[in-house]
Amino acid sequence: MNAPDFPNLRRTISDLAKRGILDGNLADALWNAAKTDAGRDPTAAGHRPVVYVCSPYRGEIERNTANAKRYAKEVVAAGYAPVVPHLMLPQFMADSDPWMECGLALLARCDELWYWGEPTAGMKIEIEEARALEIPVRKMI
Repeated sequence: MNAPDFPNLRRTISDLAKRGILDGNLADALWNAAKTDAGRDPTAAGHRPVVYVCSPYRGEIERNTANAKRYAKEVVAAGYAPVVPHLMLPQFMADSDPWMECGLALLARCDELWYWGEPTAGMKIEIEEARALEIPVRKMI
């Protein structure tokens, strides 16, 4: 038996529960049944799908950094592993370094891209690249 597409399955079950079509107990039961049928827990170590966190950075850097940390926590809470280049790269790169090139290299290794807010010029590049690579893109609220 092939393992289910866990990110899409989890999202579908969650969406149905939020819309009131499934109650919480039934949603949990469906999720647990899918994990049992596949013989693994998709949120166990080594099985979390990887999400590229795409959000504003430049401008209000302090506020945008705090937001990016919050978004990364949302990704983890949803059962995924976050990749947040604008939290990592500033630790060792200067403004003149190839930020976008490094970020896009990380993006190519991700399972999905999630973005928050109105896309900036840099975010648009990341979103376009994800689509070109056929990486699912989700606008978050």
